[in-house]
Amino acid sequence: MLEVVLAHTCYFSGQSYVPEIMRTICLLYEMPLLVFLAGRSAQHRSGLSSVFAGLLNIWLKWVLISTLVVFGYRIICGRSAVTPTQYLQGLMFYSLEVNDLAVFFQSMWYMRMYVVVVLVAGILQELDKRVQFSGRSKWSFVLFLVLGLAYASFSEVDSFFGLSRMQLCYLSFFMIGYLTKPTAHLTLKAYLLGMAFFATLWIGISRMMGLNFLNIQGVKFPPHFIYWTEAMLSIWTCFFLWQYGSKWIHRCGFIRFLGRHSLCFFFSQGLGAGFIYRFVSLNEQYGWVKVFLLSLGVNYLIMFFGGLAIFGIFRIFDRVANKIQLSERLGRVLQFEEGLPGGES
Repeated sequence: MLEVVLAHTCYFSGQSYVPEIMRTICLLYEMPLLVFLAGRSAQHRSGLSSVFAGLLNIWLKWVLISTLVVFGYRIICGRSAVTPTQYLQGLMFYSLEVNDLAVFFQSMWYMRMYVVVVLVAGILQELDKRVQFSGRSKWSFVLFLVLGLAYASFSEVDSFFGLSRMQLCYLSFFMIGYLTKPTAHLTLKAYLLGMAFFATLWIGISRMMGLNFLNIQGVKFPPHFIYWTEAMLSIWTCFFLWQYGSKWIHRCGFIRFLGRHSLCFFFSQGLGAGFIYRFVSLNEQYGWVKVFLLSLGVNYLIMFFGGLAIFGIFRIFDRVANKIQLSERLGRVLQFEEGLPGGES
């Protein structure tokens, strides 16, 4: 989540004054890494009904937070940030093109992608319980996704076997996280060879297609195969550093708190990104480094304290949900396993 704030500080308010190489470095370690880590955490998920219940829980919390933010903005600023139609669109994770609260709503493209990726992965998990796919079969599916993304990218089509380029790209990252074991170690030689391989693909294909390889944002929506190759640099790095940093992360209460409650801070990170636009004009007087550090610091503070406020709201929400036994009722409604072949005990 810290990297997401860094990237948004570079790209949104910093687009007019932050050097391109700096924006490229920030975008290297962003959403793909977040999806990879989500795949790692999915290794501990129990069943398909819990996937549906979890996604519905996330959506209900988003409805609550987006409503509070919209009405709070109306009260504080004296004007509406969105129209009634835009408000309803925003509830469905639609990326609204608005002047106020733009980053807050535009960041929700991630949630639309995440819902589809998690659902598909959850269905595959259920099938795996019944069919017992081999490791080779699972990795063959990942290869199918990557080759499908390459085909769709180079053929300039939007989908491959019904999966959009967004789904092909991020589902592959999710599955890589799900299939790789946290205990697996990567040697320094293997790490360097992997980095050289993905960097060569990234830069080489970009040059072959006449594109500036530093312009990552230009191949991000919809994801191009070029974006997949450069994103693998961050995932490969995470895979290598995991063996050294996992113990330190478990000892760091702050990092663990951010990880356990990442949804709170993901919702809050878009609030500060809109506020720091007012610092852009200081660039001519103080230089881009000082302005960027100021913007980043303020953005982190707003994300952290906003996330803490959302954390408190979610605790109240969870207490109310527990009193009305919301999770148990959702579980009974979403017991789809019993309707699947082999789901009867």
